[in-house]
Amino acid sequence: MLTTVSEQWRSFVVVMGRFSRMFSLVSRVNRLVIPVHRYIGLSYILQFIASVVLMNANFDLFMWKTPLWFSLSLAGTLQAISASWYFRYTTPKKTDPGFMSMGDVGRLSWFFVVENIFFSMLLLFQNSYFHPAVFSWGRGAERGTVTSVLFTVIEAMFVFLPYLWRPLFPKTALRDSNRIRAEGKNTDPSNVDFYSKNTVVVKIFYNFAKHYMGFFLNYAQFMGRVAPMGAGHKYIYLADLNGGYMATGGLFIHTMVFKNIVSNKAGAMLYQAGYPGTVYLYYKMFTEVIFPNLDLAILTFIGLSLNFVPNLRYFHAYQAALMFVCFSWRASFQGLESNVFTVSNVVRFAEDMRSQAAAQPALAASVGAAALAAVLVAHRVPKLALAVNPFYKAARRLKKERPHPEDDPEEKEE
Repeated sequence: MLTTVSEQWRSFVVVMGRFSRMFSLVSRVNRLVIPVHRYIGLSYILQFIASVVLMNANFDLFMWKTPLWFSLSLAGTLQAISASWYFRYTTPKKTDPGFMSMGDVGRLSWFFVVENIFFSMLLLFQNSYFHPAVFSWGRGAERGTVTSVLFTVIEAMFVFLPYLWRPLFPKTALRDSNRIRAEGKNTDPSNVDFYSKNTVVVKIFYNFAKHYMGFFLNYAQFMGRVAPMGAGHKYIYLADLNGGYMATGGLFIHTMVFKNIVSNKAGAMLYQAGYPGTVYLYYKMFTEVIFPNLDLAILTFIGLSLNFVPNLRYFHAYQAALMFVCFSWRASFQGLESNVFTVSNVVRFAEDMRSQAAAQPALAASVGAAALAAVLVAHRVPKLALAVNPFYKAARRLKKERPHPEDDPEEKEE
């Protein structure tokens, strides 16, 4: 009995020692390197705990008396940036994510760390966009002013077209994880079934989150249909908090796996604990957000369906077309009681567009030509973004300076 207790105590001390070293003031490998990402990560953890407590205890206090609605997601973005710099030499440059929920052999990909900057930026935008003060500041700006133009550009980039400029960041793919697993390189043979199923779960929830936690909720706010400080508003912020757990928290859990604080399987299950939270929060949002916006849910489903078409040009063209329609729709129904996409509202919108075109034919022709051009060339923008992606260029240089045995061959990077 005493021997068992002693062994358990020693194991506990070892694990806690590893945990404390995660937040040491200097790098154990190079004492001259300050691991800034650790400090930012610790800041994120403390803010995350405070946000969970405050959101559930007093949502008004969280929103109006603290900066947590902004500082938490800002810390997540800064943590992703600093980690990308810190691990630029020590992690392989490969399209297989190397994430603990997809396999238990091999290192985490540097591309996976870097692409987390993009997803953290989306969360930072959404947390800011849904704050009543920020939204009213942008929407209330006088038309034609710098504030109004800037807010319009940001809405276009983040609400409708974030995946046009997504290729500015590296991309890892679940299909590459499956391919490498089939080759027996990223998973212990005894665990192939477990991680294959885990990868399927990750893929399902990723696509759901991309379209319904991202596009759909942003559409609802864009149309001004989210009641400020209402029950639905609170659950949207809780959903963003859950998204932060999956993005920034997921890397923290992976680090605990790497440091042997928890097992790889335990880490995978801790990560996927966020998925039931997503389902629960969507259930809580049904009455306040989802049911009143079934028209936007349908528009989102069309985008989701096009996302699975092999040629993404149709998805990008759809998003560009939807952007112009929604901007025009919102302007047409500004100040009216309802802007839901109903048959009667479509008829009214068509009449309004015709009257505006008759009153200003040159302007209408210019806007129409710009919209058509945007729809036709939208699919080319991701290719341009990929061509100027700075991280793939950096990866080629880093692989020459300090190659890693798990690096992808040069031709497979892009």
